[in-house]
Amino acid sequence: MKDVQRLIEKCLAGDRRAHGQLYEAFAPYSLAVIRRYGIGGGREADLLQEIFIEVFRDLNRYNFQKASFKTWLRQITVFRIIDHQRKGAQLYFKSIEGSVGFDVADDSEPLQHLPPSYLLEAIAKLPPGYRTVFNLYAVEGFSHDRIAKLLDISAAGSRSQYHRARKLLQKMLKKNLMPNEIY
Repeated sequence: MKDVQRLIEKCLAGDRRAHGQLYEAFAPYSLAVIRRYGIGGGREADLLQEIFIEVFRDLNRYNFQKASFKTWLRQITVFRIIDHQRKGAQLYFKSIEGSVGFDVADDSEPLQHLPPSYLLEAIAKLPPGYRTVFNLYAVEGFSHDRIAKLLDISAAGSRSQYHRARKLLQKMLKKNLMPNEIY
């Protein structure tokens, strides 16, 4: 924590070497978040660059007392990902007609033992709208109201997308689940 704070202070003082060190220390983290949202095909490098341009531009706004640097960076990363998806029209949401009340059985007991990389790969295979809402709710911890505002959909639409994503993810994982992959 203190090392990151000192590094940020050096960045704010104009130390170019510190900029490089901060980037090297945290770019892999942002890249992992980018990939979790299913962005690939060479686009992740451009997006990572956009994210760090914003980070360095707004570094003077970062407050050590409010959040860790990693939390602040993740928030910037998530918002840039959503902007990136909107620009590329990669975000679409299925109709939620008749989707009041959900019956999603929690039968994910055997899925707890799967390696994280396997789960991340499965999440990345979800349709873009499902994947985005699933990540925002299940991983980032956003409320459905916040997701609705962020994505310009209804809160019910967010809940619907999340539950459908969860059902599809469970189905995908069960279908591809091999006994030797559990342990």
